[in-house]
Amino acid sequence: MSCIGAGRVLYSAAIMPQRHIRSSRSCEAPHFQYHVSGELAIRMDDGTEFIAGPGDVTSLPSGHDAWVVGNTPVVTVDWFGASNYAKQ
Repeated sequence: MSCIGAGRVLYSAAIMPQRHIRSSRSCEAPHFQYHVSGELAIRMDDGTEFIAGPGDVTSLPSGHDAWVVGNTPVVTVDWFGASNYAKQ
């Protein structure tokens, strides 16, 4: 049996103004998350863009970027990518 972890993640405009904080251009960690508050703009490597907000569920494969829209912090519950987010 594999272990699945979930994490509550807080993104603020101060740490995600236009790009994730990492060395690569795109986030390579997949995410499956429920959006609790705030708005998160997401751009896939294929150019697809959308905004996720409260009540949305997103399933993001490797190869995406995201940033906070506005000044309201974004809170998500991530069932897949939280354990690897921002690891170096």
